[in-house]
Amino acid sequence: MDDDTQVLTIAVEAETKSFREEMQQLRANVDGTFSGFGSAGAKLEKSLLSAIRQGNLAFDDLKQVALSTLEFIAAEALKIQFGGPVSGTGSGGLGTLVQSALTSLIGAPGRATGGPVSPQHPYLVGERGPEVFVPTSAGRVETASAPTRNVKVAVQLSAPRGTDAPTALQRSSRQLASSLRRALIET
Repeated sequence: MDDDTQVLTIAVEAETKSFREEMQQLRANVDGTFSGFGSAGAKLEKSLLSAIRQGNLAFDDLKQVALSTLEFIAAEALKIQFGGPVSGTGSGGLGTLVQSALTSLIGAPGRATGGPVSPQHPYLVGERGPEVFVPTSAGRVETASAPTRNVKVAVQLSAPRGTDAPTALQRSSRQLASSLRRALIET
């Protein structure tokens, strides 16, 4: 009985050590992959603080940064909700904003609509959300589906007298989201 327990103890210790080593390797890989996100945030913070210290950042600049960030968040939410790109084939608009925001934050260009890739250079791809792809050789990313069309949606909001626009928009948010979803699914 004592020998069996000792054999089992040794086996458990060996498997635990192997598991620990695999977890350390996995942690190192994940930390290496996402270290760029932290440095991008630090770079953004540093540039904003520098601009504020030098007095170069006006309220209009802050407004533009805030609006760009909100558009980026909205585009990502739509992409997650509907499982596809927000805009068409790079003709401008929100999709271009998303691509430029991701490129500036992460430093990796996107290839959601296809394009050439270089070895050892990170690219943002992914049919189920953003993924970092680092090819080992030069090549090309191809899209799996037909090119998307631009979708134009017009929103008219009627507010009762005495109601301000943000309150009316908040009351209609579910209808607006439902209409946008239908418009994007139909295309």
